Amino acid sequence: MTARTASKTKVADKTRGADKARAADKVQWAFRSRLRREAFGWRGSHLAIRRIDEALSEIRAIARRDPALGAEGAVIFLCVFRTNVTGVSAGT
Repeated sequence: MTARTASKTKVADKTRGADKARAADKVQWAFRSRLRREAFGWRGSHLAIRRIDEALSEIRAIARRDPALGAEGAVIFLCVFRTNVTGVSAGT
């Protein structure tokens, strides 16, 4: 490989990284609005489970196209889940 092709390859790799960063900014995670604080109440476990399944489906769909975006979505999900679904009762 010549120095010229090596430099072109490095530039192309940097460009791909910038494109992925821009793609990460463009993703609007739908589950963020559905998993909001006190949206389910203490009896909302069925609805909460349905919303969690929807969020996981959305993350899996994105992860098939871009694993890095899927990982980012998983982290966002865990942060949103932890803060917003803690009041749901698991039953007796």
